[in-house]
Amino acid sequence: MPQSDSSKALREAKIKIEEDGGLIIPAAFRSALGIKAGDEIILRGEDDQLCIAKELHGKRKSRRTRR
Repeated sequence: MPQSDSSKALREAKIKIEEDGGLIIPAAFRSALGIKAGDEIILRGEDDQLCIAKELHGKRKSRRTRR
């Protein structure tokens, strides 16, 4: 069954790395994954790919713990 354009949009996006090495995660991805400003994410290299994952709630340290 062919995928709709909207479902493909949440699987793949082409972005550019900024001069300072930063990148912008598109709003559709942030919204779908519940990523908000100040959240921590995990970067993982797998073969020749860079994977970005949101930390699971059970593994996230509370703000009280970090103080």
